[in-house]
Amino acid sequence: MDIWNIELFKQNKDNTWHVASSFIPSLSLITSKPAAPPA
Repeated sequence: MDIWNIELFKQNKDNTWHVASSFIPSLSLITSKPAAPPA
């Protein structure tokens, strides 16, 4: 893998992490709600 691809990969990884970290708060908000009792 050449350096350009590595840099692109790192940038993409950072982007993915940024999106994920902005999703995590709302995700934990949803999961912190009391779960419905199993049927």
